[in-house]
Amino acid sequence: MSWASALTSVASYAVSPVILTINILLAVLRALATPWIHVVHYIFRIWVLLPLHILSKFEPLLIFLSVAGALGVTAGISLHFSSGYMHQLLDIRTGGEDNDYTTKKGKFVVDNGSSSNNNLTHPRQNPRDGRMYTTSAGSSRASLRDIMTAQNKPWLARNRNEEQTAMTSLWQVPAFKNERKEETKRDDESEIESEQVPRGERDREDLLATIILEEEEDDDYGEGEGEGEGEEEEEEDNEI
Repeated sequence: MSWASALTSVASYAVSPVILTINILLAVLRALATPWIHVVHYIFRIWVLLPLHILSKFEPLLIFLSVAGALGVTAGISLHFSSGYMHQLLDIRTGGEDNDYTTKKGKFVVDNGSSSNNNLTHPRQNPRDGRMYTTSAGSSRASLRDIMTAQNKPWLARNRNEEQTAMTSLWQVPAFKNERKEETKRDDESEIESEQVPRGERDREDLLATIILEEEEDDDYGEGEGEGEGEEEEEEDNEI
């Protein structure tokens, strides 16, 4: 028995420092955690218990609002599905579908040569395609200054409608011009071919120069007719 008591006393002396250290650490942690525990407790009472205590005084109002909200959500869901079913049943188009339909209707497809003067050929049309896309020109007209501003500097246009009107007026100018050039074949035979050049690739100076040249050609043609008529009158007088 003496050996057992001796071993017990030795073990107690060996474990006692560890137990003391653990107790000290627990005391320190408890002292540090106590303020935070009180803070969490007060936060829970202020933000959870107090609002519930106040709302409990308006219990009938809360019941009414909850029932009204549930009925509103149920009615909204039922109306949504019923309206969709009625639209499909009666084939009713919504506003967005009507807008898409009108925009698609504004752009239609016709065969070559069947479009009138109001229908304008897109300058980038594929000449090999047997069909062409045309758009209807607007009734409004823009001034030359607005047209040139929208052509060279679209960001300076006053508004979106003015820019579209200016571009529509530009499309009314013939979209292509025919330029002839001579090419020599290997067997020394000349052939005249017609090449289409998009007008959009020319700048403002070329456009004005083309207009001036067309006016000069018209004037020369008019003078030539006047001279021809004068010569015919002189020949008739000589015959008489």
